[in-house]
Amino acid sequence: MWSLLFKFSSFLFIPLIPNSGGASSDSTGVVSQVEEKLLAAKNSGFNFKEMLGEWLTSIINFGLRVVIALVVFYLFRKAIKYLLSLFKRRLAKRNIDSGLASFLSSVLHGLAFVVLVLLLIDILGFKSVSFAALMAAVGVALGAALSGQLQNLAAGVVILATRPFKVGDWIVAKGEEGTVTEISIFYTTLLGVDNSSIHIPNAVLTSDKLKNTSSETLRRCQWVVDIEYGADVALAKKTLNELVESDNRFKKDPAPLIVVRELADSSVKVMLRAWCANNDFWTLIWEMNEKIYQEFQQRQIPFAFPSITVYQGASDCATAVPSRTPLQEKHTPNETK
Repeated sequence: MWSLLFKFSSFLFIPLIPNSGGASSDSTGVVSQVEEKLLAAKNSGFNFKEMLGEWLTSIINFGLRVVIALVVFYLFRKAIKYLLSLFKRRLAKRNIDSGLASFLSSVLHGLAFVVLVLLLIDILGFKSVSFAALMAAVGVALGAALSGQLQNLAAGVVILATRPFKVGDWIVAKGEEGTVTEISIFYTTLLGVDNSSIHIPNAVLTSDKLKNTSSETLRRCQWVVDIEYGADVALAKKTLNELVESDNRFKKDPAPLIVVRELADSSVKVMLRAWCANNDFWTLIWEMNEKIYQEFQQRQIPFAFPSITVYQGASDCATAVPSRTPLQEKHTPNETK
């Protein structure tokens, strides 16, 4: 077919030679030259109908290949989806970790896609040698362009090998936190507190700090309460201890800890540490905040606020009467600290 096309194109694009007289050729001269060329084409074995027939046959064959490729693509996609769901069910029956199952499913899906592409190329009739050379060049280019994704792939393998977290754990990473719902080839998906999906690259999770709050069955709660200087510290500690003992969700072992943590500039910091089940952590934090506020108010234990001591109208600071002033108030020019 290509030889016929070459003959036909060479016949069409040979320029008409002007007459030797130097003047522009008239219509009779043009017709005679065309007749000569047609006669030469006929003598050389050129057959225009045969060429068109070969073209039409080639177009029909290629069209059939395209239709077959589309059918194979549709059926192959359906088969992949069914086999992957069957594979996941088999892994679930064998109690395989859901994170590992998700990762293996992603790998198998990628391999199946590669097989599908190779199959379609063979159906369309492309030469395998030329395609292999093309894929090698494309592979080098993609390897340079997708180096970050290759890091994510390697990081996904590291996550599955070291298992710093699993599906269902609550983790905090890169300022994001949520429940792990999927560990795929390149990304780990979290379900945030606002029911949004958060996708974090695997390389970020293996190269930066990661906090897993679900790895242990017990968690330690902590409260730091600021009370004023001069307030009854013993009463504050007794109040906190009673609140802990009145709630059965706090563990007796390890025992709760109530101490004066710090004598700060504007307050005495009383700290409470107590242990609870992991599932009760946030509920206890929120409920105890409210209970501490109510009990301290009822027992008249004053909460502290940031303040400074100022002296007014006295040259000798040692004999002046101090007054506690909130930091938000403005000082007059004659005040000294």
